[in-house]
Amino acid sequence: PYSSYLSDQHVLLCDIQTLTSTPDSLYDKIQYYKENNTSTMSHDQLKNRVRADYPFQLEYRTRWNDNDMYQHMNNSVYNFLFDSVVNAYLIQECGLKPATSSQYGLVVHSHGDFFGSIAFPAVADLALRVKKLGKSSVTYEIGLFERGEEKVKAVGELVHVFVDRETGRPALNGMEERLKTGLTKIYIPLSPNTVSKI
Repeated sequence: PYSSYLSDQHVLLCDIQTLTSTPDSLYDKIQYYKENNTSTMSHDQLKNRVRADYPFQLEYRTRWNDNDMYQHMNNSVYNFLFDSVVNAYLIQECGLKPATSSQYGLVVHSHGDFFGSIAFPAVADLALRVKKLGKSSVTYEIGLFERGEEKVKAVGELVHVFVDRETGRPALNGMEERLKTGLTKIYIPLSPNTVSKI
């Protein structure tokens, strides 16, 4: 139900055109993130992720049209699933109401590392953790596993900057307490030096 609900919402998505038209204060934060928020996880470390590394998990039953002509799930579907599990957690555990909440998250960065393939009719487990938590930004890590297999198929990263609905700018006092409280529950920092400044 979360996936179908979120597919109709646009407030949590951000494309290149949106980013280039954002207020200077948010654009500056995006630039700061790109310059200072490099990952410290190696390819091998990500490849060895297990379900126990992630406090929140969500089932996804693959669909016939997830497969492409190569008979496995297309890479574009992974990005949709990364976004869906993040927003499912925000709605379920952080009290986010996409259409009405006073703050919402703009995606300023996302990428994925792929280690294997999955195909319909397999069941996927989407696993989520927060690895960096700043004043108005949060970096999520998502592991995608196939039910019945231990090895991770893909590991994604997604970054939100939470902005005020009225101004489109990050709130002066940062993200709302309810958001931060919920995100703290799944916060597993990579190291003591990974606290974001934005």
